[in-house]
Amino acid sequence: MLALAVTFIILWGAIVAGRIARFGQRALDEPPAPASAIVVLGAGVDGHEPSPIFEARLRHGVELYRQGLAPYLLLTGGLGTEKKAAESEVGKTYAMAAGVPESAILIETVSETTFQNLQETDRLLDENGLDRKIILVSDPYHLQRAEIMAMRLKLEPQVSATPTTQFCTWKTRLPFLMRETYFLHHFLLFRQ
Repeated sequence: MLALAVTFIILWGAIVAGRIARFGQRALDEPPAPASAIVVLGAGVDGHEPSPIFEARLRHGVELYRQGLAPYLLLTGGLGTEKKAAESEVGKTYAMAAGVPESAILIETVSETTFQNLQETDRLLDENGLDRKIILVSDPYHLQRAEIMAMRLKLEPQVSATPTTQFCTWKTRLPFLMRETYFLHHFLLFRQ
């Protein structure tokens, strides 16, 4: 009986992981339509510099902004533990250096999780009188969970995956995919 349960869990995990991977591929292949804001989900900083993962997300968000897909770039991510600057503040510096005007950048500095990123996104959209249509920018495997969370908050997300990522070999891709499979289930079960 135990062997059957373990086999079921492994098969279920593989099915969900495959679905997450296919969703991420679609997020790479399908261009988004215009929206109120391009939401770049935070991904860590090194001092006052974006981590390589966050930099890839920022670069992609800036490119979507340059294409005219939204009038605002909304950057998420708070201070977290042992960080010198909030992710969103570091992202703002990066975006401005890339030519995005300060007036087109919205930031929140308190979130520490993806769900909190999206709760703060919801708040900023309301405060700025923007509708709920957003383009979510993150890594391909992160986007299905982020989209589900955004829809729970009554946001209207489209997803756009970073075309470059740190997760380009199966050695790096598999742990990230397993992590996302776990966190997707955690959110669906516990709503956090």
